[in-house]
Amino acid sequence: MRYGARHQKLPLLAFLLSVLSGALLALGWPPSPGFPLLFVAFVPLLYLHDRLPPGKRGTLTYLAAAGLALLLWNACATRWIYNAYITSGIVINCLNVALFTVPWLLYAVSQPVFNRWQRYGLLVSAWMSLELLHYHWELAFPLLTLGNGLAAAPAVAQWYEYTGVFGGSLWLWGTNVLLYESGRAFFVRRTGRGALPAKIAYALLWVLLPLGVSLGVFSHYQEKGASVEVVAVNPNLDCRKERKTLGAEALVKVHWALTKKHLSNRTRYVLWPENAFNLGWLEELPAHPLVLALRDSLKQYPDARLITGAVLYERHLPADAGPVPVNTQSFEANARKIWYNTYNTAVQLNAGPEVQLRTKIHLVPLEETTVYPPVVNLFRKFIPSLGGMFFSTRAANQHLFQNRETVVPLICYESFFGNTVRNFVGGGGNLLFVILNEGWIDDEQASAQFMQYAALRAIENRRGIVRSSNRGITCFIDQRGRITRAVADHAATALSGSVRVNRQKTFYTLTGDYLGWMALAGFAGLGAALVVAFARVSLKDHAKKVRVKRAA
Repeated sequence: MRYGARHQKLPLLAFLLSVLSGALLALGWPPSPGFPLLFVAFVPLLYLHDRLPPGKRGTLTYLAAAGLALLLWNACATRWIYNAYITSGIVINCLNVALFTVPWLLYAVSQPVFNRWQRYGLLVSAWMSLELLHYHWELAFPLLTLGNGLAAAPAVAQWYEYTGVFGGSLWLWGTNVLLYESGRAFFVRRTGRGALPAKIAYALLWVLLPLGVSLGVFSHYQEKGASVEVVAVNPNLDCRKERKTLGAEALVKVHWALTKKHLSNRTRYVLWPENAFNLGWLEELPAHPLVLALRDSLKQYPDARLITGAVLYERHLPADAGPVPVNTQSFEANARKIWYNTYNTAVQLNAGPEVQLRTKIHLVPLEETTVYPPVVNLFRKFIPSLGGMFFSTRAANQHLFQNRETVVPLICYESFFGNTVRNFVGGGGNLLFVILNEGWIDDEQASAQFMQYAALRAIENRRGIVRSSNRGITCFIDQRGRITRAVADHAATALSGSVRVNRQKTFYTLTGDYLGWMALAGFAGLGAALVVAFARVSLKDHAKKVRVKRAA
């Protein structure tokens, strides 16, 4: 079939349907409460494929439509990224769009050799496999995992304690497919109306059963564990002005002034935000003047622990330690080049001599760290602004903070990685703290979105969470994912509240992202079947040409 007079309007239809799909995804995405829009967000693209003619031209039109829908979704759902990392943000979004057009390409090209349900399986398994990839490769960007779409409505995501966010991805994809098939049976396949009641029943069961279970759990869930009192500071400092002009000592005074108004003998933890100040060389940390001063301040509260974000540096001598690690920087001292690494760190102090710390392991790609250096460095020749702060990761100091409770200190971007959090909880963590510096982003949408994503970590592991943010939202989140106390970015203050310490492990904590790995296995199987099917078609075509040639 070729484009003729009756197909002249199809490019316009493709454009309108792609915009509709992108708009549904964007409007339904957190922090918007419109998550039901995600139930039908992919339906326009599924319908479009059935309207386009087969062949190269129809496939290219379809890919352009899918790409446009994904671009609108990415740009709207993560528009805050351009406030802090405009070049890196554009690159990440473009790469993400290109990556997630692949499942739609496979859905389109498999039409001649797969039936409709095999193609659906290929589309969904490929999509979820790419979501899984975003948790494990250097360009990790898990913010748009489809299951995150329920973050604004924790009451309907209570079953994440069994499945994690991949359960949400599968649920939303299945809902789109089943609703489209129901509509297709009614509006398109008029001769197949006999199957319509069954398809509607399947769709309703698929949607309503998890929804009903989740609402029931949300209504009856009882918080577990004893309570501890926490003070979380929200300093509301401008990253580009105040934090650059104020020295480390002045920054400590600002944070402590907000803290001491809420301290009591019952306070177990004080939480300050990510990279609150610079603490110098890692090896000199225990004797740093600010550390000594903070210990003195904490002597009045012997049971309290201060957990703060800090920037630390570590000297590195290539001659002694082999090749220079990625993101290592240097300076000259005494006619000798000194190499060093910069760490985004969580540090725990108390009134005694003990110092516990862990360094950030999930760094924002292309901005906090260089990924795939040979490739990125090549692109930097053409895009000098690509890249940013050059933090490093560190193999040591990845332990949890051991107190009466075992604390998991998560540093900003790490809170988006469900499997990383469940590994920490599986290793004994029973209390989650998140420290952030959202001042670089300075966007209310981002602050609300990040807070809601953190609520999913609370549900997955049934752990209470306290977040301390600079110029963002500082809050307490209970084990159901409810925001119990919060202060927004317009106030320099601190919050005092209690959070329960749960020591039980959920099914998801014990099993991890098994649905993602099952999707990868399904994609591998269907992908292999697709290759075999195309090989058979190719062999048949070749045999036919040979027969025709011989007959001639």
